[in-house]
Amino acid sequence: MTGDFDFSDIRNYPPGDYAGLVILKLPRIATASFILNLLESFLQQGDLVAQMPGKLAIVELGRARIRTG
Repeated sequence: MTGDFDFSDIRNYPPGDYAGLVILKLPRIATASFILNLLESFLQQGDLVAQMPGKLAIVELGRARIRTG
């Protein structure tokens, strides 16, 4: 789990090589509380989290995009 979008480059970090990559799309002024709430809302989506092995997720406020590699 990271906020570094370099990890979203599937040529360098093929999602199939990992247990799952989660990229957090954060506003520049994100507080610790905002980040915690974003993570909690993502992790509470059990069906989505169960799909994560071998996939890349871009998580932002109100949505998560899932991509396979």
